[in-house]
Amino acid sequence: MNDIEIVATFDTPHTARSVTKLLNTWFSWVMEGSSDETEEISQEFDDFGLSFDDYALDRDTDTDWSEIPEADIKGTEVIVRLDGKGGIDTIRALLEAVGSYEVTIFGEEE
Repeated sequence: MNDIEIVATFDTPHTARSVTKLLNTWFSWVMEGSSDETEEISQEFDDFGLSFDDYALDRDTDTDWSEIPEADIKGTEVIVRLDGKGGIDTIRALLEAVGSYEVTIFGEEE
């Protein structure tokens, strides 16, 4: 499978931490498909002023991930590691919507 790394830069470490938490919660929701937690994940998106419906990926049709993606923080950067290319555009759009001023994707061209 393709190894993709997405690096998004934010203005503060606090913002990067909040985004990392949002992404990891969202990735788990996508992969586990728990409708019971939709209200919880919707609230996380609301906290950023976003609509969850705009970023609701379907595991079976919108992604090609075999494992739950992982977001980590390094200073003001959020680093996302994916094992497939599915959903990259949505992830990039989400990172930009929550305030990233630079998003770089490594491994996409392969």
